[in-house]
Amino acid sequence: MRQLSLSGTVDAKQRARLAPLEAGVVSELNVEIGDEIQKGQPLLQLDTQLAQLTLDSIKAEKLVAEFGF
Repeated sequence: MRQLSLSGTVDAKQRARLAPLEAGVVSELNVEIGDEIQKGQPLLQLDTQLAQLTLDSIKAEKLVAEFGF
C-alpha cells in the first residue's frame, strides 16, 4: 500500500448570505461551522429583552398621552 500526503483547501458546494429581518443581539447559536442545515431550520435566536423594554416604554407613553399625565 502506498501513502500519499497532500495539502489544500476544501470549498463548500453552496454558500448563503444571512440577513436577519430584525437587528439585535444573538442570544443563542443553534449551528456550528460545518453543520448541515435544512430549509427553515432556525440558525440563531435573538435576545428579546431590548424589544420587550421598548414595547413596554411605548405602552407607557401611550397611557400618558391618553390620560394626559
